[in-house]
Amino acid sequence: MQRLLEHSPRSLLYNIEPVGQGTPYVESLTSYVTRLANYHCLSFGTFMSKLLTPYFNKSYLTKIAQRGGNGFYDSSQGINSIGTLAEDFVDVIQSLNYRTDLNKLTLKHLENIFPTRGLMRNYKAWCSLCYQEAMSNKEAIYDQLLWYLKAAQYCPKHKSILNSKCPTCSMPQQILSRKTIPGYCQHCKGWLGEDSLIDSKDCINERDLKAAILIGNMLSYSSSNNVEKNRENSIALSFNKILSLHFEGNINKMANVLNVANTTLRYWIRGQNLPPLPSLINVCIKLNISILQFLEIENLPSLEIPKESSKLLPKKRTQYNHKRIKRILHKEINKENPNSLKKVAEIIGCDRKLLYKIYPLESEMIVKNYSLYVENKKIKRLRIISQELTKGIGQLMKNNEYPSRRKVEYMLRNRYFVREKRIGEEWNKIAFKKKV
Repeated sequence: MQRLLEHSPRSLLYNIEPVGQGTPYVESLTSYVTRLANYHCLSFGTFMSKLLTPYFNKSYLTKIAQRGGNGFYDSSQGINSIGTLAEDFVDVIQSLNYRTDLNKLTLKHLENIFPTRGLMRNYKAWCSLCYQEAMSNKEAIYDQLLWYLKAAQYCPKHKSILNSKCPTCSMPQQILSRKTIPGYCQHCKGWLGEDSLIDSKDCINERDLKAAILIGNMLSYSSSNNVEKNRENSIALSFNKILSLHFEGNINKMANVLNVANTTLRYWIRGQNLPPLPSLINVCIKLNISILQFLEIENLPSLEIPKESSKLLPKKRTQYNHKRIKRILHKEINKENPNSLKKVAEIIGCDRKLLYKIYPLESEMIVKNYSLYVENKKIKRLRIISQELTKGIGQLMKNNEYPSRRKVEYMLRNRYFVREKRIGEEWNKIAFKKKV
């Protein structure tokens, strides 16, 4: 046994299992590294600057670690994408914890299929119901790779629109920050999960939901199988096969059916350009096939080609059902748990500015109600925290233990963090009062 221990490799980092591999909800690499930092009881800022940076051999990262600054964090969306930053992170983390599957937490293995332009979000998005479900089931709280793709606007599981701002402080979330913890706001440390959302089944954008399902299907396959990394002109080959079998080689007919410019389609067919992911999704939706079927990873069904349009028409001006809009607005005004105007606009399927322009009074009331709701939610949350802090600190002092930040947070099951300003002030007040 002693000889075995002497020769067995020792990893510098914990070899934790990524979540959701082989499913549409596979974890992202940025989520994995933040959970890894948490496993080592370190903030991500410390984990990155003190532990990871020396292994990258990148001068700009070393300067950031020494001088501070947000240059790295402002461009961290590339970690989940298909460029060199994703490759560097995969190589470094795998060399430190001996895993071999972390590339599947990025889009790196799909680099010959999609261009980087317009692929990834600049800020985080998330499904509040997924967070809440993980918390309730005592499962790992993590960020899905799907959420980082711009083309994904919905959660395929809950059929709900992804959120992009904290419900407590309304701040957007960076992809990574020094204080990143999956499921919690980087600014106020508030919980980003919700038990339920507005009933909006009649307002679902079916096209966007279909897009999210197609992306999830693709990620499910690519996170459990080895996609051919150097598959040359796979997109061009697929376009040529569909053109030959289903459009009799007529590019003009195919362009009209797919509603794309003739020249653009020619570039895709020749392999001169790669279609952006949203364009490829539009093609798959038009042909009623999955991305995997388009790429010939799954069998291509017999296609029922839609009727050819006479010509490419300019986008028609959207016609809105104003009776329906008024009904939704008035319902929202009278709700106990109102949504933000932005969320209401997303549910309706229009721009927030349009609501302000056509329904200024209703919009102002929704904004005012939501502000009051958020403030009352903060007050209620602080009241609950104060009660739990009082109980926890009292129990620690009864056991002759100093109520340190870590002990208090542990007693609160890490649902609240003392380093949050308001909670810290409450902790100081209660701890000092108890001590006196």
